[in-house]
Amino acid sequence: MVDLSPKLIRQPLEVGRPQIADPGAEAPAYAEAMTRLLPPGRLWVRAWDSATIFGKLLLGLAREPAILASRGLDLLDRESDPRRTQELLAEWERAAGLPDPCLPGAADEELRRNRLVERLVGDRGQAATHFEALVAGLGYSAEILEFHPFRVGAGEAGTPLYGEGWAHVWFIVADLTQSEGEAATDPTGAAILCILGGLKPAHSVLLVYFGSVPVRTISPTISIGAPISPNVSTLTQP
Repeated sequence: MVDLSPKLIRQPLEVGRPQIADPGAEAPAYAEAMTRLLPPGRLWVRAWDSATIFGKLLLGLAREPAILASRGLDLLDRESDPRRTQELLAEWERAAGLPDPCLPGAADEELRRNRLVERLVGDRGQAATHFEALVAGLGYSAEILEFHPFRVGAGEAGTPLYGEGWAHVWFIVADLTQSEGEAATDPTGAAILCILGGLKPAHSVLLVYFGSVPVRTISPTISIGAPISPNVSTLTQP
């Protein structure tokens, strides 16, 4: 499965306690400790011996606290780290608002952890470079064009007469590998529209063009007098 999550993932830590196949493997150490806690008297053997009946009894009793201690270490060492969590992955995802409705579901745990870490520590800035990197993380190049209202004395001849409403419009060209016109139904193209629509500044208007032409060669064919609604729209080459 292709990872559609942005490539802003920190690498998991290589340190930590290795997972123990048998959580009760430390039971002998607990049996020895239980032996030392026995009351005084000649009845009790002060050194634990696994070959005796009483030693086997203590070993059986010690297995449960050994398992509890091992599971507690799992919680502290592995499950508390979203980069390494396994058993609490679903709880981490629920706390982070995952799965993302903009991305297809993932069965692979490593991919799910990557999306979780990106959601928790990923860059959520509002700069144009951030959104370009976001689209690049989905596997496609992107370029952003921002608009400025026309000003007499500042605008050059031939400059489009953008009105005040265009001050909050930005235009992104996503270069998809497939032919133009397929992006609207392509799962990745739909993911780009969904993600950008959720992350863009609330007051802004986002226009998206799927194609492979330089962004500054495109002039959005929108009537200057038409009202601009704050949503995500796709454009075709005029």
